[in-house]
Amino acid sequence: MGKICFDLEEDHLKSVEALSKEMNMEIEAVMKEIIKEGIVGLKKKVAREKLESGEWTLRKAAKFLGISFSEIVRFVEKEKIKLGKRPLI
Repeated sequence: MGKICFDLEEDHLKSVEALSKEMNMEIEAVMKEIIKEGIVGLKKKVAREKLESGEWTLRKAAKFLGISFSEIVRFVEKEKIKLGKRPLI
C-alpha cells in the first residue's frame, strides 16, 4: 500500500471531520472511503464519456471498470448511455 500526502481546503477538512464524527470512524478511514468512492465514480464517468463518443467498445469499458460484459450492458441500460458510432475501420 502506498502513501499520498496532500493539503485539503479548510471547508473540505471540516466536512471530513464531520463525516468522521457522524460515522464514528477515524479520519484516515473516512478519507480512504472518500477516495475509493471518488475513484469508482470517476471511472464510471470516463467510461460513459468514452462509450458515448464511440472511442471505446463495451468490452474495453467493462475491462476498465473491472466488471463483466453482462454487467457493462446492465450499466449502459440503467444509465441510459447512448453508444457513440464507431468507425468501421
